[in-house]
Amino acid sequence: LVVVTFDREVNVRRAASAAFQENVGRQGSFPHGIEIVTRADYFALGSRPNAYLRVAPFLASLEEYRPMLLRHLLEVKSRHWDESVRLLAAQAAARAAPLAPEWTVEVMLPALCKRALSLDLKERTGAVHMAAEV
Repeated sequence: LVVVTFDREVNVRRAASAAFQENVGRQGSFPHGIEIVTRADYFALGSRPNAYLRVAPFLASLEEYRPMLLRHLLEVKSRHWDESVRLLAAQAAARAAPLAPEWTVEVMLPALCKRALSLDLKERTGAVHMAAEV
């Protein structure tokens, strides 16, 4: 589901969604599987902002998937080489972080504050944007 919502390329997001849909259909053992398949469909994932700002917060609202999505935003997307991805990640984090307030205060914000002092410019700007949004 991380790839479904956060991959940079539309074709990869759509392929990941199709794979998830196939697994839900064949195995049926995914929590909220049908609900996810209907929300994270071909058209919803066609737009990167829609995937980050609508589909991802929906998935984060499901407790089973929230930790991995928030951790991916913090560890991977806040440091991404593409500035537009870092900005979308910050906005997505702002929509998902309130769903896990303790984790946000105890883990996310301290990590972002530490990275805000990094010598790596993309890491520093990503951390500042995400901290400001959250």
